[in-house]
Amino acid sequence: MSKRENLEMIKFLCRDLEFDINAKDEQDLTPLLLAASVGNATTVEYLMTLPSTELTFDEDNNNVLHLACSSGSEKTALTVMRLADKLGIVDTLVASVNAFKQTPLHLAAQKGLCDVTQELICNGASINDADDFNYTPMMYCARDPKAASCIKMLFTIFESEIQNKSKMTDVTFD
Repeated sequence: MSKRENLEMIKFLCRDLEFDINAKDEQDLTPLLLAASVGNATTVEYLMTLPSTELTFDEDNNNVLHLACSSGSEKTALTVMRLADKLGIVDTLVASVNAFKQTPLHLAAQKGLCDVTQELICNGASINDADDFNYTPMMYCARDPKAASCIKMLFTIFESEIQNKSKMTDVTFD
C-alpha cells in the first residue's frame, strides 16, 4: 500500500468511522507517532492539522519530532517543525529529551539530516548537550561517514561559540 493510500485510509477512519486518532499501541505509538517514525510526511501533516490530534510521547519519551528525525526523513522532520511552529510548540519539541536524554538534534545529526540540524539549531537546540551515552550531537556525526556534512556545520557553530566565550572573558573592567 502506498503512502497516498495510507493517507486515504486514515482519512476514511477519522472521518467516516470516528476512529480514536489518539489511540496508542503497545509501544505507546499513536498514528501520528507511527507515521513520523516511518517518515511519512504527508500523513504527519494531515494528522498534525486535525484539531483532535494530541501530541504525545512513545514508551521511550520520544515526541513526533524525535521520531521524524530518527526516521531519517528530512521532509518529515521539516514538516513537523513547520507545523509545530504554526502551533506555537516548536521550542518545546526542539528542547524535549527522550528517555536517553537525546534531543531531536542528537537524532538528526546521527542520521546526517543537515537541513534539519540547521533548523533545530536556529530554533535553540544545543550542540553541547550530552545524552546518557555521553555523546553530543557532533559526536554522533563523527561516528557515521554519511553525516560528515553535518559535522562540518556543527564544528563551525562550536568554534563560533568558543570564540564568543573567549571574547567575553577578555573583557576588563577599569
